[in-house]
Amino acid sequence: MKARRKGIRCECGGTERPVTLTDYDFSAYAGFAVRIEEVPGFRCSRCKTETLDGRIINAVLKILVIEIAQLPFLLPPHLARYLRTVLGDTQEELAVRMGISRATVNRWETGQERIAPQNDLLLRVLTLYPLVTTNEKWLTPVVVELLAKLQAVRTSPPPLEGGFPETVSVAPMLSTIGPATA
Repeated sequence: MKARRKGIRCECGGTERPVTLTDYDFSAYAGFAVRIEEVPGFRCSRCKTETLDGRIINAVLKILVIEIAQLPFLLPPHLARYLRTVLGDTQEELAVRMGISRATVNRWETGQERIAPQNDLLLRVLTLYPLVTTNEKWLTPVVVELLAKLQAVRTSPPPLEGGFPETVSVAPMLSTIGPATA
């Protein structure tokens, strides 16, 4: 006889139940305003609090990198900072990797200076490369295709301004990593 696994308990004493979250505020994880749609998660049976599985959080953070890398304009300060933090670099470490000064990185991230097109491209590629070398097979073809597009598109400077979409649909990519479990 197969033993039934008890659900995860919420702080309120309710039980976390697997659900598809149609609209989830992911801003606390990303560090900037972003909502995601149709993502597997959990909802408490008592207080209705919604949460995500750690695997889903990690996958969405990687999907955001891909979404940001595809933006057709120079990175605004908050997205340049996000990509640096995804790399796990300090401003000084990123500056060394890119052959520029820490002050330059700081000026991008504080909005005192626009990121130069060549540095914009390099930051995107530096952030995408680790995604190609992961064991996550669902990610590799998407990133390889994106790197090829970046190489082909960046023969002229990108537009200076634009905005990150307020809502990101992650369901197509997340469907390949399996369901969340309680």
